This record gives sequence, structure tokens and C-alpha cells, in this order.
Amino acid sequence: MDKSKTKASFTIFPTFSELFEDGEEKVIANLSQDGLAEKYIVFTTSISAMLYASHIEGVSAQEKIMMEFKDAILGTEDGHKILGWLTAHGQNTLNINSYTLMELYCMLLKYKKGQCDNVSLSVSEQLLYLKLVLIANERRLHSIENIQKVIDSITPNDTFTYEKLFWPILLQETDVNEVLSIEYEMFRTKSFIEGIINKYPEAKNIIDNYFQKKGFDSYRSYVSFWAILFLNYITSYTNDGILKAGIKEDKQNRNLFAPLVANNIMPDTYLDLKSHPIYYYIGGYYVLHWNYLLSQIFIATFKAIEQKLNECRLQNLKEECGKIIEHTLFKSVLVTAFCNLWQCSAFDDEDKGN
Repeated sequence: MDKSKTKASFTIFPTFSELFEDGEEKVIANLSQDGLAEKYIVFTTSISAMLYASHIEGVSAQEKIMMEFKDAILGTEDGHKILGWLTAHGQNTLNINSYTLMELYCMLLKYKKGQCDNVSLSVSEQLLYLKLVLIANERRLHSIENIQKVIDSITPNDTFTYEKLFWPILLQETDVNEVLSIEYEMFRTKSFIEGIINKYPEAKNIIDNYFQKKGFDSYRSYVSFWAILFLNYITSYTNDGILKAGIKEDKQNRNLFAPLVANNIMPDTYLDLKSHPIYYYIGGYYVLHWNYLLSQIFIATFKAIEQKLNECRLQNLKEECGKIIEHTLFKSVLVTAFCNLWQCSAFDDEDKGN
């Protein structure tokens, strides 16, 4: 059997230096063209949407992604070279994943210049994008090598082992691929706010004012907005097989999304994108990373309310946050699990066993 034709037992990610002897700087220099980097950013959000949808459906989106580049792959010499490499390594797709996208976004946002009028890609732009994917894979590989160097440098008695591993290495690695649950983020946010109001009744007006300025009647309306947003997107994918990348701008989501846009940042790491998971383009908000957007349901709320309440002398909110959420969630779980119309299990503080 020809080993070169054997399907790989594990995923291999092609890099630029494996397929082309030189020219990486020239490829990146193309991003200086007015609007090209922005075009690629918006285009990449559609791939991000496909990957998120694949988690919903539990099937691979790689074949669908490859179809976006069929003209460049089949119609150009360099495209044939990429296809030949994949075939020789027993693969049919480039296996673009969330790590590739994060490297791409960091690169594109750094070199972004001007604005584009449309996001459709010509054959030459498709080919250039494929080469940028290969460069992103290369940078990802170097990042892994650097992680290994950090791990190798740590001695068993190193006092700062936790800090060296956790920030930013482990946090960055887990955040990129972690698939968050809209239900959990909703309940976490709801539990946090209800816990704060229960413990500090005087905070209710401050919290209500915060959400009203965001365009919501209450925190419940805020949580419901996110639920409806994601359910609509999931439903559209289930019905049409397409997960839309853009969210049409309106007054309500403008107040909500404006602080989250990445248009004017130059990220150094993936974590820089966590607080800016959206790109604004011609009347719409395009999601760079769906997990990052989901995480902002709670994180953005916590940071904003923490700042508001700190002004009212509630300085220990961050230390209490975990306990407040756990207590409220646990109480809700107990009520749901043990209470119904006929019986109720009560837990007292006096250890009477009743």
C-alpha cells in the first residue's frame, strides 16, 4: 500500500513553510491594500459561524468550509499544490479550527487598513486567504512550541508554577475551544444579580438603572434578549442549514454590542479578543468567536455592576461573587429537585433533622 495515500490517524495542519519555500512577508504585505483585511475579517466570521454550528449539530463543517475555496484550489497552480499536500497526507480538508481563526483575527486586525464595500472573494483573494490560513497554522505551531518551552522551564519547586501556567497559557488554551452553554450563562447571570439584590436590597435601583440605560426593562429582559438571540440563530441553522454571521444593528443591540466591538483594537493574544468578540461592518455586528460572545453575557454584566456597586461602598463584590452565584443556583436546584405540589424537603439551620 502506498503510505502517502493512507489516511492520517490524527489531524495534521499544513503550514506555509511546508508548501512554499518563501514569500510569507509578501503574502502579509498584501493586507496593506485598502479594505482587504476587513473583507477577510467579515468573511472569517462566516467560518466561525460554521464551526459554532457544527458543535450544535455534532457534525464536521470542514467540507463545507473547503467548498468556499474550490475555485482557488482547482483553478490555480498554488491551489493544486495545497490540494496535493492534503492528498499526500491522507486529508481532504484544511481542518481549520478555532485556533486558526484566532491567529487570523489577530493578524488581520493588526494589518487592517481602510474599509471594504463588499465581502465576496475573487479567486486571487481566495488563494491569498488560504495562504494566510497556512501562516496562521505556522504561528499556532510556534505558540505551541513556546508553551512547551515554558513547561520545560518550570522546576518542581517553582513558587510561581501556577501563575506561569495559568496566565495566559491555560486560560487562553481552554477559552478558545471551550463550548459554552447559553443556558448556563443565562442562569449564572440571573443567579448573580438575584443574589446581589437579595444580599444588598439597596443595590436594586442601581442595577435596574444600569439595564434600563442598556435598553432593557430589567435584568430578566436582558437575559431573555440573549436567549432569543441565540435560539433564533440556532433555529435558522436547523431550518436552513446556515448560521448567519451578522446581527442587524438596531437601537437595543447597539447599546449592548458597542463596547464589545474589535474594530479599533490590535490584539496580541486570543484573550484580547475575549472582551471584543464582535466586528461592526455596514449596519451589522459580526461575531468573531461565538464562545467569547456567550461568555460576555455574564462577564460584561459582572464588570459593569461591580464598578457601579463599588461606587456604593460594596468593595468586596469580587470576593463574594462565587459564593453568591453558588448559593442562588444551589437553592434553585434544590427547589426544582425536591419541591412539588405534594411535598417539600426543608433544610434548617438548627440541625434539628426535620
